Amino acid sequence: MSSLISEKKKLIVNIIFDIMLFFIIIVASIDTFFTIYTRESIVEMEKNPMAKFILEADNGLAIFISLKLFGTFLVIFTLQTMFFRFKLRKIGFAVTMGVFLFQLVLSYILLFYDPI
Repeated sequence: MSSLISEKKKLIVNIIFDIMLFFIIIVASIDTFFTIYTRESIVEMEKNPMAKFILEADNGLAIFISLKLFGTFLVIFTLQTMFFRFKLRKIGFAVTMGVFLFQLVLSYILLFYDPI
């Protein structure tokens, strides 16, 4: 009976983990969409100095979008590796929760915040 409860708990934690990863990817996709959509004014609107530097050096969006996608891939890969491959399951879940919460705030800013 105890192992059955443990297996159910593990399944629920895995589902929650997958939902958080999916949400992280969705918010990153929305952010990329808005970057492309505002390409005419993104350099002036961008607050991140590193992103601004890349955008100005790129003279377009190709490198910037590529780096954003690579960064998202690297984060998702690292979180999955921590959670599934190493004995860092609890730490991997906690770090994923932190990234998820950050993306939750970012999604609010992207979808509902009006700076004007």
